[in-house]
Amino acid sequence: MNASEKAKAYRAKNPGKAAADAKAWREKNPLAASRDSKRHYEKNKESEKARTSAYRRANLDKYRQWERDHTKERQAKNALRRARKLQATPPWLTQDQLDQMKEFYKACPPGYEVDHIYPLMGENSCGLHVPWNLQYLTREENRSKGNRLP
Repeated sequence: MNASEKAKAYRAKNPGKAAADAKAWREKNPLAASRDSKRHYEKNKESEKARTSAYRRANLDKYRQWERDHTKERQAKNALRRARKLQATPPWLTQDQLDQMKEFYKACPPGYEVDHIYPLMGENSCGLHVPWNLQYLTREENRSKGNRLP
């Protein structure tokens, strides 16, 4: 029996103790735990996405309750995003260009989101909220892109 099989057998035999030991180790070694978690996610990305999606569907009531309980935080986050967008909208844009952006948002296909090619709040640069900086991405593509440059 190799080491991973022994560990698996121990966890099966002592579920409570194994979970407590793992939690204590994560608390004691947060950087290593974070690194291991990221490594595991990258190695098992598809199954982790499926597991997370299934959990969310099974616990939709919890998510909706969380949203109701955290209305103020969500409103503050959305207000901050709107303010950033306003600050990133240059005053020299014409009304035609503003209308063009409005139409771009309205024409967004189902299952897609409007994304800023150059992020409004990137690490090394900030993009503008202008028509030529917008694109359609699926939700998954947009989340994986994050605040990075293309």
